Amino acid sequence: MKSIITKLLGRAGDIVDVQPVLALFIGGALLAVFLTAAFRSKPASETEPKPTLLWMLYRTATRFLWGATLVGFLMASLSLLRVYLHQSLANFQRNHGRITDANFNAIQTIWGTHQEQGE
Repeated sequence: MKSIITKLLGRAGDIVDVQPVLALFIGGALLAVFLTAAFRSKPASETEPKPTLLWMLYRTATRFLWGATLVGFLMASLSLLRVYLHQSLANFQRNHGRITDANFNAIQTIWGTHQEQGE
């Protein structure tokens, strides 16, 4: 459990370093999801007797765990999406984003070999 939390916090630190505004918006969205799940209230029916302290603690704990579970699922899906996007970017750069040997030879045939420009 500690390693999972450490990895998630490490990724959160990475995104804060690279794109702080995006991290702020994602953090705000995750906080909104958690607060909505944790503090939602159901309308109390008139015939329901006043709940005991133990029952109130149980309902509060289950709402807290539901909110934490939702945030965990969202973070996991964002993490998987991030990995997929990095793999897609690397694949595109490998196939299209750099000069391959065939392209380099074609460029040398058309323009000649590399030349140093003097000052």
